[in-house]
Amino acid sequence: MSDDAPEGLLEAFWAYETALMSDDLETLDALFADRPDTLRGDAAGVLVGHETISRFRGSRGGAPRRTIAEVHVRVVDATHALVVAVTAPERGGRGPLVRPGTGPLSGESVAVKDLFAVAGQPVGAGNPTWAANAPVESSHAWAVQTLLGAGASVRGIARTDDVLVTLDDLNGLVAVDDDTGRVRVRAGTRLSALNPMLLALGLAMENLGDIDAQTVAGAISTSTHGTGLGFRSIAAGVVGLRLVVGDGSVVVLDDDHDPGLRDVARVGLGALGVITEVT
Repeated sequence: MSDDAPEGLLEAFWAYETALMSDDLETLDALFADRPDTLRGDAAGVLVGHETISRFRGSRGGAPRRTIAEVHVRVVDATHALVVAVTAPERGGRGPLVRPGTGPLSGESVAVKDLFAVAGQPVGAGNPTWAANAPVESSHAWAVQTLLGAGASVRGIARTDDVLVTLDDLNGLVAVDDDTGRVRVRAGTRLSALNPMLLALGLAMENLGDIDAQTVAGAISTSTHGTGLGFRSIAAGVVGLRLVVGDGSVVVLDDDHDPGLRDVARVGLGALGVITEVT
């Protein structure tokens, strides 16, 4: 926030946000300039004119519930400034949310892996360095457009308005079984580091994707796979897991300890706990 914002600007911003969340149409109409060239825009398009904007608000039944996470003000001169707000939808997540049309998935929010083109966003393939230099996509991938056409909202899979855990420091080999060829590794081990370790042992992964920047836990949790109908995904080769669950306890899942839950947790998207070791 900026203390140099023009007088009354932030008060008007918060008045707008309060009116938006309470669907106070009279206040919203008063806050928008009563002109035929007044603009209102979002991911769905641009509305032109105060009367058109007012009709839109009166017919939509209120805006999606949200809170304001951050407010940034950039002063242009004594009477002009730019206000940018980061919103946190009550449905969860933060950041870009691609708004849908209407259809059988209306009201649903779908997380999309960072391998599909979303208009206005780069395709990062889970690699921050790659994403920083990737071009911004001009159109949606077919799969994304199909979801939007069915009414779903689309957001990034790893966006959160709470805590995001990184396992980068939880890496390396834990144990090797020479008889079975099974290897137990810490969940934060990246595939780019694991592959040379396995090579030194005379072992190799059954299948790999086209990038190796993922952690072992991330690769299995999102069902990373390679090419070919005759090959399984990386997660299909997992025979054991250790998780830290919500109460802080450690759960061991393998052939002898709840193998059914192990099979679910292999591609669990983090929903069942934090994976700490993978066999």
